[in-house]
Formats: sequence, structure tokens, C-alpha cells
Amino acid sequence: MINVGGDEPMSVRDLAGEVAKVMGVPIDILWLPSRKEVQNAHCSHELARKRFPRVYSDMIDIATGLKLMSKFVHAHQRSKL
Repeated sequence: MINVGGDEPMSVRDLAGEVAKVMGVPIDILWLPSRKEVQNAHCSHELARKRFPRVYSDMIDIATGLKLMSKFVHAHQRSKL
């Protein structure tokens, strides 16, 4: 098993803000009580890069990926009824 994630550490709050920004909507976070979970986690891509070098040669940063995702979603959204 290989766990992967972003190269840049990012909080869930920051990620939510970036998603809201690229989707063109105001950020609206509903805060729930804290749970007993890992507070900070960051992955290493060393093993994945060794096993899948072609995949990692085409990697993009999170901001670019979110912009591409937003463009796709907006291009494929259904008409509102």
C-alpha cells in the first residue's frame, strides 16, 4: 500500500478556502466539535515516485489542480431546474 497526498502541507480550512475561491462561492464552514484524530500529517512521495516515475513526472501543484477541477465542474454542470 502506498499513501499519497500533496507536496505542500495544507490545513482542511485552507483547502476549503481554496476550493471555494476557484468555484467562485463564498467560504461557508460549519465547525463541528473536535474529534480525537491526527492533527498534522504530511506524506512522503519517495516510494510512489520510485514505483511510478511517469505519473510523478506530470504532477501539478494543488492550486493548478483545483483550477482544472473547477473548470471541469463548471463545464459539465447540469442546468438548474
